[in-house]
Amino acid sequence: MLTCGDLRNLPVLQKIKYLTGSSGLANPIRWIFVPEMEDIAPWIHGGELMIISGALSQRKDFRPGQVLMEAMRLKMAGAVLMVGDSYIQKVPRDVITRAMEQDFAIMAIPWNVPLVDIQEAVARAIVMSDAKLTLDNALDLLLQGKISAREYAGFVLAPFLAQEERDYSSLLDTLESYFACNGNTLKAAELLFIHRNTVKYRLGQVEALLGCSLENAGIRLKLQLALYIRSMEKGKC
Repeated sequence: MLTCGDLRNLPVLQKIKYLTGSSGLANPIRWIFVPEMEDIAPWIHGGELMIISGALSQRKDFRPGQVLMEAMRLKMAGAVLMVGDSYIQKVPRDVITRAMEQDFAIMAIPWNVPLVDIQEAVARAIVMSDAKLTLDNALDLLLQGKISAREYAGFVLAPFLAQEERDYSSLLDTLESYFACNGNTLKAAELLFIHRNTVKYRLGQVEALLGCSLENAGIRLKLQLALYIRSMEKGKC
């Protein structure tokens, strides 16, 4: 089950701030709700994550404190506020205090993070929270549309991120060269201007990190796809 504390692990929500500290972090998120008016009770079943966007906060009569207090009464999981000029700029201190007492998570995210990206990321995470993502099923879940290309690449290449930055770069560079040379370690070594034994050593490290053999055609395919997605993402920067 996805919790409010898990939101900070989603790439699109890296800039999220928890205004209530550790309160409500363990609250499970059942689904997402984006209100367009202050009367939210008719559409709430409990456990929803409320995202307050410009559709509500830019209304002249909008009262953030009242909506947040109502969300607590309805046992919602928490609230993400899109903040900035023309959006929510401040939450009343007494509301923050009440939320901490009620173990209700209030979070803030910059207004320029696209709402559709937030909704998609949270929805995917909710769906995936009940299914364990593994190297064996990651590609299937990608093809089924249950995870995004970015999420797929991030998961497959995650073991490398635990390494020192220099080792991380050298391992991925070696892996990319190895694939570019169709598995020929001698040609990969020439491409990288290093000794063939160094290439073999690094590939051994890759296999140790992943817990599988590069002799496996399926593993090679999944890695090549992840590296391709990574290169496309870097090209957008």
